[in-house]
Amino acid sequence: MNPESVQILLVEDEKAHVDLIRYAFDAWGNGCLLTVAATLAEAREKLSLIEPNLLITDLALPDGQGSELLPEDTSTLPYPVIVMTSHGDEQTAVDLLKSGVLEYVVKSGDALMEMHRVAERALRQWDHIRARKHSEAELVKSEERFKTLFNTMPTGVAVFEPVNNGEVFILTDLNRAAERINDIRRQKVIGKPLTELFPSAKTSGLAEAFKRVHFSGEREHFPVSIYEEEVLTTWFENDVYRLDSGEIVCIHEDLTDQKRTEDRLRLTAKVFDNTTEGILITNSANKIIDVNQAYCQTTQYSREEVLGKDPGYLKSGRHDINFYAQIWHTLLKTGQWQGEVWNRRKDGELFPSWLTINTARTADGNILHCIGIFSDTTEKKRMEARLTRMAYRDYLTGLPNRLLFKDRLERELKASRRVGRKTALMFLDLDHFKKVNDSLGHATGDKLLQECARRLRGAVREVDTVARMGGDEFTLVLMDVKDEQAVAHVVRKVLEVFEHPFTIDGHIISITVSIGIAMAPSDGQDHDTLTKHADTAMYQAKADGRKAYRFFEAAMNAANLHRLTLESCMRTALEEGEFQLNYQPKVAVSGGQIIGAEALIRWIRPEHGIVSPLDFIPIAEESGLIIPLGEWILETACRDAKTLMDQTGNPFTMAVNLSAIQFLDKKLLPTMERILQETGLPPENLELEITESMVMKDVEKAIDTMSRVREMGIMISVDDFGTGYSSLSYLKRFPIHALKIDRSFVRDIVQDTDDKAIVSAVISLARSLELKVVAEGVEEPEQLTYLESQGCDSFQGYIFSPPVKSDIFSELLKKEQGE
Repeated sequence: MNPESVQILLVEDEKAHVDLIRYAFDAWGNGCLLTVAATLAEAREKLSLIEPNLLITDLALPDGQGSELLPEDTSTLPYPVIVMTSHGDEQTAVDLLKSGVLEYVVKSGDALMEMHRVAERALRQWDHIRARKHSEAELVKSEERFKTLFNTMPTGVAVFEPVNNGEVFILTDLNRAAERINDIRRQKVIGKPLTELFPSAKTSGLAEAFKRVHFSGEREHFPVSIYEEEVLTTWFENDVYRLDSGEIVCIHEDLTDQKRTEDRLRLTAKVFDNTTEGILITNSANKIIDVNQAYCQTTQYSREEVLGKDPGYLKSGRHDINFYAQIWHTLLKTGQWQGEVWNRRKDGELFPSWLTINTARTADGNILHCIGIFSDTTEKKRMEARLTRMAYRDYLTGLPNRLLFKDRLERELKASRRVGRKTALMFLDLDHFKKVNDSLGHATGDKLLQECARRLRGAVREVDTVARMGGDEFTLVLMDVKDEQAVAHVVRKVLEVFEHPFTIDGHIISITVSIGIAMAPSDGQDHDTLTKHADTAMYQAKADGRKAYRFFEAAMNAANLHRLTLESCMRTALEEGEFQLNYQPKVAVSGGQIIGAEALIRWIRPEHGIVSPLDFIPIAEESGLIIPLGEWILETACRDAKTLMDQTGNPFTMAVNLSAIQFLDKKLLPTMERILQETGLPPENLELEITESMVMKDVEKAIDTMSRVREMGIMISVDDFGTGYSSLSYLKRFPIHALKIDRSFVRDIVQDTDDKAIVSAVISLARSLELKVVAEGVEEPEQLTYLESQGCDSFQGYIFSPPVKSDIFSELLKKEQGE
């Protein structure tokens, strides 16, 4: 072939090799056209655009093997192929040459420089191959004239030659129908034995049928069916007979699709009979032509009773004629309808069902059949009703929950506005319910709540609503009330039902309620406003001593707003650093030196000034802010104490007050441990001040907490001693080191003999228990003189210094040191 007319596609990803090959072909002839591709993908793209005379490809390409460019049937190759490789081996060469590759080149510099010679040799060889193929094609064309009838037969025909006296049957010919039916290619299967071509021939018995025909000469019909995992994969009808030449001819027809259709019909019938959903089929005249077993079970009618009937015999009477007309309108328009239909069973019971109707139409669009599939939704509706009840009812008491309460209140308020009547909303909270849970357990607490719910329902009318909001909170909505006196009458009835103790699990429990009342429309005309005002009134009832009721007043709202404002501002104040600590010195009565200080918090609001601790500490305790606030106080006091001692060299004890919430907090001990570690203050220089009322709530737990505090080396003193309930039997068990005499006893100590007696008794008690005594609020010399005469250890008060900032306290310490 003239190199000037040769179109070559080179598939090679290494540029150096491409350059060498290009150089070789340049030497072969200037007119040779060389197209280069670096990957399989690029090569396939170029092959779709050009028709090369020669393909040269590297075996190892970035995205696969160069041999992948060869077709599965290499006899159809339109051009010769040369494969190159950097790591050749004999087996690879043999495999490639068998697959149709004409030349196999192990890449080297010399080999690539001689590539034009390899190409020329391959092209010459290819010319010979094409010439031979042309001759063979002519021969085949001649033979095909005689095989036209053979290959155009609609049934498959395969010819086998018996070998080894009928032990093996080798395929010698087959027609196109056989290829199609068996999904095989003639050139690949000629010469193969029956059992290799069709492994199932042995297991199905077809091979034995061939042997019988071979020896007997009798024609035999033999079907072959193959199932995999109970699914039909193959069904052949075979006619086997022997030719005069001795060859065995098998004429076979693939009936797989037909048999699959029959299987599907049988499966459909099985599903039809065994599905849990009811199915009915009607004809074009809307008469029932078939129903399944589920239909009969649901409707209670037998198949024989319903065949030929109009489905309307099941009508419940709950749907009018327009309902059914709409179904037909939709079916005619879209071919499908779906929705809920109420029907009637044979015994007269109505039942809901979810029905889907589909239509089967003729070629011209007319309805041939209607297929209705329905399920009885009776249980589903019952479940929905139960779920709805769960969504709107309190699981414990069965009362309306918060969601249903809101719905009923809003409905009542809307109705009241329309007709101009009054509505009362009552918020109830059980007083000290938490004590019941803590002491008797939640199971008893739950039973108490159930009994409370029962009594509340009995105290109001049927038209009124009693709801549980959660926890120990209940609400009552009183409809169409005349005035506040009428509401107060109901409230007193509610209070009366709680005057009688409850007997729960053998325990006699007395509990009271606090009630807040808001009236509509005077106190609000919507749910949010009315509930907020009733809650505010209930809060006031609790603040006034519990076991009481209060009607909402505007002043309550103002006080509540003030409280909420302070709470919000406190959160900001913690972040903005508006709080500060002052320190009041503790002074030794004998000698007058400073031995300690008490940290006192101050809040200075920008543009508002000082806020009294009496105002914000209770709010902090109620809101839970006392925990972060108390942690800040403790950390700041410890850090200032360490700084002051380092500056002055004067050691002293820093006292910090704890609230009851802090004292009961599980994180108290680890928080103190962290703060002492971070600030470096020795634990013996820290003193915690607690009150009697705090420890008397749960004495054993308090003793355990105090003992663990003392194990850390921290001091504990009892503040405001004598103002609450004191138990000497417990006091001697408390691991404390000091008692603080409340300022109320010190104030009139000079002229009030009772105060003198109390102070003298406290000091004497402390001596007997080996405790220190600190007197608060000392402002006059006479008070100090008396305290000294009684043996009081130390005091605080304006007679020495008011609470001061840390820098002034530092000056007091330095002054003592004579600086």
